[in-house]
Amino acid sequence: MIDDFNTCLKDIKYVDDTTLFEIVTIGQPSKLQQAAVEAVNWASKNNMKLNASKTKELLIYFGKTNLVLPPITLEGQTIDRVESAILLGVHLSKTLTWGTHIDIVIAKAGKRLHYLRELKRSGLGTKELLKVYQSLVRSVTEYACQVWSTMLTTDQITSLESIQKRAMRIIVPNMSYNEALGHFTLPTLENRRKCLCFDLFNSMKTNHHKINFLLPTRTQSQHNTRSGAHYTLPKVKTSRFKNSFVNWCLFNCK
Repeated sequence: MIDDFNTCLKDIKYVDDTTLFEIVTIGQPSKLQQAAVEAVNWASKNNMKLNASKTKELLIYFGKTNLVLPPITLEGQTIDRVESAILLGVHLSKTLTWGTHIDIVIAKAGKRLHYLRELKRSGLGTKELLKVYQSLVRSVTEYACQVWSTMLTTDQITSLESIQKRAMRIIVPNMSYNEALGHFTLPTLENRRKCLCFDLFNSMKTNHHKINFLLPTRTQSQHNTRSGAHYTLPKVKTSRFKNSFVNWCLFNCK
């Protein structure tokens, strides 16, 4: 039924979760309030009621001047404007930094290391412990990593890597981290995330891919053999923009 949900703004829908978004030019009015009214009308027409207390507004703005936008209301109740919000399990901040998300990922993965310790005490073999780690722990550190991995700080990369180091100390306590990686033919978490980013980027190049439209215009030059050189490279003024997923792949995919 949510397939017939439409407002004046673009939206992202997943099952019963919907996100409305817009890019507002300074000096131009926002259409979020109009979209909120249209959402309320759609819900009423379909015998539903929107929960204003669970609806959040996230404002992302990097300008130097103060940006004043009126609050959004749903049937008279003001929607909270938050510092960060969760979208399909990813914690987005208004500054597009990933400290909160990484802290939560590390905490969640760290708790799951307890399973490894208990299974090790129960006598589970090394190969089986490795499979448990890969399935239950490592997967947590890589969820949606294409969204955030290319914009991490050095400290955040190190903190994430510590999860795998701790896992290896549990599975093969007599080996150093590098020895354990060689023994199991495991890449570092950082290298795995890079490969996952490149894999998605390469799959996006097919015209039928769902997010192919995010790629820039293709170029005709054959002189530069870098994969990214087959596209018009964007002009970047900030590291935040250069390190966003698509741009990072354009400049680094070889």
